Amino acid sequence: MNFAPRILALAVMLASTGAPAQTLDLGPDISPLKRFQVYPHIDKAFDAMARGDGTRAIAELEHAHRLAPENTAIALHLAQAYQRFGQPARAAALLRAQRSRHPGDERIAQALRELQPPPAPVHESATVVAQPEAAPAAPVLPAAPSATAPEPASEHGTPAAAPAIAAPPDQLAKP
Repeated sequence: MNFAPRILALAVMLASTGAPAQTLDLGPDISPLKRFQVYPHIDKAFDAMARGDGTRAIAELEHAHRLAPENTAIALHLAQAYQRFGQPARAAALLRAQRSRHPGDERIAQALRELQPPPAPVHESATVVAQPEAAPAAPVLPAAPSATAPEPASEHGTPAAAPAIAAPPDQLAKP
């Protein structure tokens, strides 16, 4: 019965520390000491990225990369942060430098392909065909005044119906 309060205290203490940090596989090429030094910076960088704080995320990932410059996983995350926060040229330079350290790593080659913009479409002919312009709409002209006398108003005070088609002035009956 002596252990029950201690176990309960340990359980409460572990529960109050919050969620465990996001784990990242750094690969076998990093020593346990480097891993211990790098993980706090990576954790802070991921928190900053989740908040949208690009300056802090990049600074933390750059620090982690300085601690383990040979590590591809850290370089890829740093390049992703550069890209996400509007620095694609720095991302490309970092990936090219990392590729020179690890020329056969397909992850780096894939990241470089994803950074490059898609090629512009190639036109087979440089000749530009002019499209015919649409004919301008005919202007609306006011109707010609009628040569006939206006119709007398009806008995209700409204004008009587106008003739359906007015005859041209030269075809009017001459007295």
